[in-house]
Formats: sequence, structure tokens, C-alpha cells
Amino acid sequence: MTTQYQTPPEAGNFVGLLPCAGRNERFPLPFAKELLPVRMDGELRPVCECAVNRLIVAGVSEIVLVARLDKLDVVRHIVATFGHCCRFAIAIQQSFPTHGKSRGLLQAIAAALPWIAGRNVLMALPDTVIGPEAVLRDLALELQSGGDAVFGVFPTEHPEQLAPVVSGASGRIVEIRDKPATSEIKNTWGCIAWSPAFSRRLGAEVQRDPGLDFPSFLEASLKAGQVFIRKDVEGAYFHDIGGSSAWFSNLGLHAHPTVAG
Repeated sequence: MTTQYQTPPEAGNFVGLLPCAGRNERFPLPFAKELLPVRMDGELRPVCECAVNRLIVAGVSEIVLVARLDKLDVVRHIVATFGHCCRFAIAIQQSFPTHGKSRGLLQAIAAALPWIAGRNVLMALPDTVIGPEAVLRDLALELQSGGDAVFGVFPTEHPEQLAPVVSGASGRIVEIRDKPATSEIKNTWGCIAWSPAFSRRLGAEVQRDPGLDFPSFLEASLKAGQVFIRKDVEGAYFHDIGGSSAWFSNLGLHAHPTVAG
């Protein structure tokens, strides 16, 4: 059975963002990691469909895809699958190594700035399986209550491979740890909603330091007083398919992206 998608309701001034420009450095593959299969509604589908589904369920009608020229197969698949119910803009990220490292998530977001500037943004990662289905809608609603960014926080048994979040009693984030050697905190952020102020600061920081990475940007933003809110969602789950060996056992992993239509 092929999953069906319908045109969602408008989600205010939110635009979706899907950064597909990452390299397969942690998990070498002969094809894009975003096309790895997971089970959806009883059939195997590329993992990137889960992230797109979550954006559609959140109500966005426009999604910016960021990709490199050698990953246009991911773009073609997404547009062919979801083009009837969502508008897409394509941003091409050029590959300029910096200090021996490929430019990462921060530069992928920067490549999308012409499309997302001045708008609220919902970002999902195309090599992850997150849930429940309405998780991004919950983030969007939380952002409308205030703050510069809202981070969807998920339980995990492997925080040392991810980015655990430390927050105060009010839910305001005080620290985001990137791949710590050890961690007593068993969570990670897995998706983000943010305001135009977050994008403005990101653009200025990338212009100031083109080699800056995303964790360093988040740390500097917190120190500068930007308000990041933690959002825990009941029944939440997170699987980083492209970044670990989890995929080898994941043919039994279910993304559950059911959308009526």
C-alpha cells in the first residue's frame, strides 16, 4: 500500500527546512543516507519521507530543501513524492572544506537564508525518524508563546553520539552539549522551530566566521542571551538513521507517517 498525502492547512508564517547536504562521513554508503529505507505503514520507504511528513502534518505548505549537486537524487525523490501537496524551493550548498572539515549544518541553514529570512522556521533532519506525528506542530505552537527557538527534545540511550540538552525548571535551555564523552542526561534535541531573530543572528555569525559550526553557534547564542526553550512531547521517539549502526536493526523500525488522503 502506498502512503497517501493531502494538502495541509496553512501554518501561519512558518516555512519548513530540510537540510539534505550532509556527507555520509559517519556511515559510508554508495548512495545518499536520506534514501535509506525504514518501514512506513508496513512498507519500506526512504527515511527522508518521515521528516517531510512531519513538516506536512505541522501544516507548512512550503519547504526549502538544501542539497549539494551530488545529492539531487534526494531532491528529485522528495519533490516527486510530495510535490502535489507542498511547494518546494531548492537551495544548493557549495562544498568548501574548512580546516580539513566539510561545511556542516550551520552552512546548510545559511544557504537557505534567502528563502527563510523574516519567517518562522520548522527544521527536521532528513536522516532521522522522529515522532509522534504532530511533534513539529507542537514546536510551532510553543514558539508562538515566545522565545527565539524551541528545541524538540527526545529520550535516547546514546546521548554521547548526539546533543543532550540541559534546561532549568522553566524549560529554558542553559546548555546544549555536542557529542559529550559521557552524559548522565539521556536526551537529545532532534528538531527545531525558530523565529526570524534566530536566522538574523545565524546569518551574521556565518558572515563573521565562515568556519563556524552549529554547536558553537548555539553556545554563542545562549551566551548572548537568546532564549531557547525545551519542548518535551509525550510519546516522543528519535532515531538517527544516518549517523550510527542503528539502521542495521531498523528494518523493523516503524516511522508511522500516516496522513489521511
